[in-house]
Amino acid sequence: MALDPVLRSYVKGAFGNSPGIQAFERSVQLAFAGAEAEIKKLVVAEVHRQLGRAVQESSPSSVAQWIDGVQGAPIESIRFNGVAYFRFGYIGNLVTEAVQLLEGATPVKTGQLVESYIVLVNGEKFSGYGAADYRMIPQDAEIVITNKMYYTGRVEAGKKRTGEPWSAHAPLGVLRPVAEYLRRRWARFATVQYAWSNFSGLEGPSRRPSILIKAKW
Repeated sequence: MALDPVLRSYVKGAFGNSPGIQAFERSVQLAFAGAEAEIKKLVVAEVHRQLGRAVQESSPSSVAQWIDGVQGAPIESIRFNGVAYFRFGYIGNLVTEAVQLLEGATPVKTGQLVESYIVLVNGEKFSGYGAADYRMIPQDAEIVITNKMYYTGRVEAGKKRTGEPWSAHAPLGVLRPVAEYLRRRWARFATVQYAWSNFSGLEGPSRRPSILIKAKW
């Protein structure tokens, strides 16, 4: 940091440009630089503290950060008067809740239906399973949740031709009610839609009920 021009002019005007004044100027510059370094340490520590507090309170599944406009830059690289910007993602949390709700709402007879939900990320079957794994799903991914059992459509239809429900446990189906609940709950962070989608490689009908999820940013 350079010595303030006004101060520099005053010192030179009053005392000339002697070696002593030059040494004084260097000392002031070092003092400014040292103070700047200490202030930056405090800023970095405060950013870490505030970020940790926010993460603990809101438990996002992902955190994207921009330090002085550079995405992914470490907090320690922030300039003396720089800007730290963080954006929390909740797609992993949403998918975790979706699967848990679907499993809880699914009729259990043999156990096959409740164990057959699949999560597709950008068209590919997600290999992980469970909350910790779902947190790895990219925030900008397109996500589809469906069930690979061929009779899932019957359960989703809710009723047989006779008018009786396929299952007293889920007379209105499973995916539609869950999708509607998630749509309202996560409206701020993602779009959630219920749809009948075509899938390849599954036993039985290719058209299945599904939940479509996409983050809003």
